[in-house]
Amino acid sequence: MMNGLSWRPGIFLLLCVLTAFSGCATHSVPPPAPPQAEHPDPASEEADRVEQPAQSAPADAPIEVPEVVANPPIPLAQHPVHGLLEESEERLDRAALLFEEGREEEARKHFDEILTDFREAGFPFPEYPRLAQAYYDLVERIQILEVAALVEPSDDFVPVTAETPLDEILRHNIFSLEVDRGLGELVHAELEATRFDMPMVVNKRVLQFLEYYLGPGREITEVGLQRAGRYLDYFKEVFTREGVPLDLIYLPHVESLFKPTAYSHAHAAGVWQFVSGTARRYDLEVGWWIDERNNVELSTVAAARHLRDLYGEFGDWYLALAAYNAGPGRVRRNLRRHGKLDYWSMVERRMLPRDTRHYVPAVLASILIHKNPETYGFAVKADEPQPCEKVDVAHQFDLGVIAEQIDVERDILEELNPELRRGITPYVDKPYGLCVPIGKAELAGRSIARIPAEKRLRVRHHKVRQGDTLWHIARANRTSIDAIVHANRLRNPNRLRLGQNLIIPITPHPGGSASSSRPSSGYYTVRRGDSLYKIAGQFGLLVQRLADLNHIADREVIYPGQRLRLR
Repeated sequence: MMNGLSWRPGIFLLLCVLTAFSGCATHSVPPPAPPQAEHPDPASEEADRVEQPAQSAPADAPIEVPEVVANPPIPLAQHPVHGLLEESEERLDRAALLFEEGREEEARKHFDEILTDFREAGFPFPEYPRLAQAYYDLVERIQILEVAALVEPSDDFVPVTAETPLDEILRHNIFSLEVDRGLGELVHAELEATRFDMPMVVNKRVLQFLEYYLGPGREITEVGLQRAGRYLDYFKEVFTREGVPLDLIYLPHVESLFKPTAYSHAHAAGVWQFVSGTARRYDLEVGWWIDERNNVELSTVAAARHLRDLYGEFGDWYLALAAYNAGPGRVRRNLRRHGKLDYWSMVERRMLPRDTRHYVPAVLASILIHKNPETYGFAVKADEPQPCEKVDVAHQFDLGVIAEQIDVERDILEELNPELRRGITPYVDKPYGLCVPIGKAELAGRSIARIPAEKRLRVRHHKVRQGDTLWHIARANRTSIDAIVHANRLRNPNRLRLGQNLIIPITPHPGGSASSSRPSSGYYTVRRGDSLYKIAGQFGLLVQRLADLNHIADREVIYPGQRLRLR
């Protein structure tokens, strides 16, 4: 995975660390020896070696103070710090090989042991700052391995596409199905006995979809009935508040089978199958770390408001559903060109795409089944709701690290937080609200606070822009070019593509974050010699974030006296 990564620190750094420990004491310096003759006489040398008789010193002679001789410095190769560094590097090399072989858990145990031994070696970091730096270098290298394994640095992270229920339906010739006479009578009786919140048209097309759900599509119908139990109570609460018919809470049966991470070939995502443009229009974040289309709570609010807005424009729930599927532009054009038409007229005249002609009958048939599943022969035990508690997470962690701390499976945290695209809490300016199982919030808060700093990921995302180089990107993010190269597995560091996505591992530093020193007012006054890069570094911000906060365009100059927002 990371064959190009060099794990041995430079000889210069090693010498610098060790030199700090040699010759540290202060000693008296002996007086300089008298100058020697350039060619000394061998005879006089021999005479000097003859033992002379001891002579008594005069009583008034000054007492000579013995010369203090310094202890000889410990040779570099024998200093215990040298051994610690060398052994740590060798162990890290072995652990890296385990990581590359896919034995991540075994490698992580070695990582933890290496760092623990380093901290407990008896050399306090405050007294040995160079040793502390060597420790943080090890942490950085471990994090590069972790990041490369956790985050796929592809051009665009695209979830695995899967067939939606509507895709499955389109593969069948639904309208060739024969409708059993008894089914029509059964539906007629249900319409008489059941209250509906929107007009219910049951024609041959709707009955053919019922035949499909009871026959070829029975298996996917049972899946939808089972999953729906997790969410319907919440859907009812939101739709009631937003003034949308409660019958439409069953819409996800056709859209996604109530699967929060569903992703279609049309690049629609989530239970409600939003495309990114519509999602952003309703304040859902679709970004590198988070895709809130997969957040059931937020996307349900957005779906209810979107349906309400479509009904407000077209004044007809069936046209609103057609616009939800095909986009409002298609329905607007039909009405503008052909005058007032209802949905069924547009279907008969083939003025809508094929999937939209199937869409509304499929929704109506699913409403009938979900309201009275037993009537149609379904005996499915619905899933229980999945309530959770939220805990603020102020740093980036792999969900596996948090799961281990609170004694739950990683899969459970991923299921409770489907908006996390990479299984990592995001790099954001405010704490992220992580969902944890009921009863785990207090434990999670305490445990997360105790997770050592070296297990934080510190990863940013950068999309390459015009004029970017690795040098500029590394400098702006206060990291190294090597870290970026290895984390992104770049074969040619000199060639970056416009729009290319890069993951940026941030070098850990001893001490607190610079952001802790931000002025309480939240503003900074520019001084002579300041630059955006300098100010951003001083207060622990990204340069782009600082520019966005102050609406500063590329290449725009800041000037002394200008007030900049810091949050």
